[in-house]
Amino acid sequence: MPRLLKVMIPYAVAVLAALAIFVAGAFLTGWFTGRVLNPRFALQDTAKLAVDRALLQSLDAGKVDEARSLLILQEDGHIMFLDMMAPYLPEDQAKSICRIMQKIAKHRSENTAKYSATEASSSPEVSRSVAASLQNPAACRQSK
Repeated sequence: MPRLLKVMIPYAVAVLAALAIFVAGAFLTGWFTGRVLNPRFALQDTAKLAVDRALLQSLDAGKVDEARSLLILQEDGHIMFLDMMAPYLPEDQAKSICRIMQKIAKHRSENTAKYSATEASSSPEVSRSVAASLQNPAACRQSK
């Protein structure tokens, strides 16, 4: 076997191995997106669609208080989720969440009567958790 061929064989094998690894990575990325992420996004959009439909149905029926209650429950869910996720978020995102939660807390304290009327629509534990999250958001503790 010629000397040049002996020298090139390891390089050719390395290039083929790298190509195989790249193709396997591309395949796994496509599989992961199709099998894992797409159903998650579809489930998330389905939940949003159900809430939006309920809100529009309430508003079309003239049940504004019911629509407000749904929006408050949805906001409460976001508050609790973001408060739990805050320690895992980048600092700039935590700062944004902190500002938003402070604005929500201020708005709710200025409009206590409007928010206390909807307390019956959620459990006391949820109400306490939301109040604690708004009083001392984890995002504000992280962003300092």
